[in-house]
Amino acid sequence: AHGWVMVLREVTHLRRLEDLEMRLLSDAAGKIRAPLAQAFSSVLEMNDLVETRSEEFTARMDRLVQQLSAIRKWTEDLGLLVEMESGTLLKPAAVGLQEIVEEWKGSPTYRQLEEAGLTARLALEEGLPPVLADREALRLLLDQLITQAVWRSPSGGEVQVGVRQAEGQVWLEVGDEGPPVPATDLPRLFERVIADPGDRPGPSGLELALAKAIVDKAGGQILLRNYQPAGLTVAVALPPSPDRASRRGP
Repeated sequence: AHGWVMVLREVTHLRRLEDLEMRLLSDAAGKIRAPLAQAFSSVLEMNDLVETRSEEFTARMDRLVQQLSAIRKWTEDLGLLVEMESGTLLKPAAVGLQEIVEEWKGSPTYRQLEEAGLTARLALEEGLPPVLADREALRLLLDQLITQAVWRSPSGGEVQVGVRQAEGQVWLEVGDEGPPVPATDLPRLFERVIADPGDRPGPSGLELALAKAIVDKAGGQILLRNYQPAGLTVAVALPPSPDRASRRGP
């Protein structure tokens, strides 16, 4: 019995440390928003100066804007992550995952996929039961998975989006054609990090952490699957809505 008490205490302690970490990160993100906006304003003012319009200067300014944009996106995603982990604003209801995917086809992330020279391949199983989750959170979940897949995919490739039912769960799967991730690095993909923007706009580094927070609040699971020679699929399993299950009858 004492062993179980010790384990529970350790888990509680770790949870408190995680909560403290999130509060500190959230406070830090809030405090840098104002100076970040000022930095953007200063960059725009400098870019308007005629004497600074050289190719080298323009290239450096573009790089600076990308870095500032990455920091801004990280602060925005961190705010969403804190909101999702708290769960205070979530309103669970019966939602069809296939509906979420259909609605996504008119969203900014769908246009982002097309602008990146990628094709979306959809595989949506018919007649699936709804899941019990917040509709806006599910939209956000899909957006995060698509953003990650677009960033990893080579131009001209495909991003696969599937919804199906298996093992008593409703599955949402998003796959890309990017390079496989080393097995030892897979668990680290859920960590809260800030991504290097590199030479083009990209993810904040919080996409999968945010996705996991949404899935956890919905009582589901999120898995990563590597494929050879290329490809990574993020698979989300959510339980069917109990309301729908109770209406089925014998």
